[in-house]
Amino acid sequence: MHETHHACRWLWTLAVSAICLGCQPSPEVRPDPTPRRAPAQAMGAHAPSIIHSAPWGSDPGQFGHLLPTEGAPEGPMSLTTNAQGELFVLDQVNARVQVLSPEGAFLRSIPIPSTTVQDLVVTGLGEVVLLDRLAEPGLIFIDDQGKLRARVKVVGHGVAEGGAITALVEHEGAIWVEVDRAMTVRIADWQAVADPDRISVDGRPSRKGGAAWQVRLRDGAVRLRGQPRTGTAMRRSLSFALPVMRLSTLDTDETGNVFVSAHLAKESEQPPFAVTEDKDVLSVFNAKGDPLGSVELESSTGPEEQFRAMTVARDGTVYHLQCTVEGTVLRRWRP
Repeated sequence: MHETHHACRWLWTLAVSAICLGCQPSPEVRPDPTPRRAPAQAMGAHAPSIIHSAPWGSDPGQFGHLLPTEGAPEGPMSLTTNAQGELFVLDQVNARVQVLSPEGAFLRSIPIPSTTVQDLVVTGLGEVVLLDRLAEPGLIFIDDQGKLRARVKVVGHGVAEGGAITALVEHEGAIWVEVDRAMTVRIADWQAVADPDRISVDGRPSRKGGAAWQVRLRDGAVRLRGQPRTGTAMRRSLSFALPVMRLSTLDTDETGNVFVSAHLAKESEQPPFAVTEDKDVLSVFNAKGDPLGSVELESSTGPEEQFRAMTVARDGTVYHLQCTVEGTVLRRWRP
């Protein structure tokens, strides 16, 4: 994993490959009179850097993996950041969350009460909220020492089953879940008080506010839709040279930029139709839905399942955790 021949090939492109507009702008939308820089200037053309690598294990800074004879292999399921930019990696195999500095240095470990959780967020109080989608669907609130504070069920109005949840979201002092990448449902506040109304919005709210975003895979193309609180929706369609196998990430930063990642793969034309090429592509848009650029990287080479291998910090810094046979590599890209 941490050897150079397993490292990602990152390629900065000035614009998302073959992006086309899904619809013409509304007559109400007028061009921005502010001069714009070229995408390379706006997003940065430098390559991402490795900030942490380690073999599989249970020591501080290492991450666990499972390779069962039956069932799906598991690696670290998810990662997120707090307001200070520290990185929280869900090492559920070792029943802990590991906290790293923005430079990738190990800081501390937080024990967790479950090994079946798949996602996490950090509240404004500095506490961790874990998501169990499948075993006992619910939110698990723990303090910064790992002490269990509360459990809140997620199945109910707006969430038919835990398996439909595609992301855990912290927004405006509350914990929300994204359902089928179509809508986001408010489950509880930071104090673990369940929302009796379970308010929902179409799409995923932007950190900047003012719009909610949806991303869907339809007819082999990635469809991005932004709905402002007032006015006409913004629609974009992304096409790639390789078939899109699945959508991986939809996120925003505090400036309103939108980040969408997709897993691409090509199979051989002859049985057993083995994968001959695969990679992940992260595409970036501004708050108006205009394309800014993309980053292209190779996928994990190990078999381990990950729920969310990429996260975007508030300032737009992107972290990506890759699994291979040997271990894990964490990369950081600052636009």
